[in-house]
Amino acid sequence: MKIWKYKLVEGEVLELPLVELLDVQIQNGEFVMWAVVSDNKHRISKVDCKFFMTGQEIDLDTLRHYDHKATLQDDMGMVWHVFIKVD
Repeated sequence: MKIWKYKLVEGEVLELPLVELLDVQIQNGEFVMWAVVSDNKHRISKVDCKFFMTGQEIDLDTLRHYDHKATLQDDMGMVWHVFIKVD
């Protein structure tokens, strides 16, 4: 197993041999995630993410099957809430 960093982009699904999601942060203006991944390429998980600003309207169905993973503040002082779904 290894720990790798992945760039998170809303609408782009990552496919990786996920063992455990460790952390989500903003680094150099981008959302990134660190995860423990396996060497077993046959055990692939799909990781999808959504980002919402504080006060943003959210449809309840939008977050179905997503879990809150982080609340982050960017360099401009905006507060973001990161939700991730793993299949």
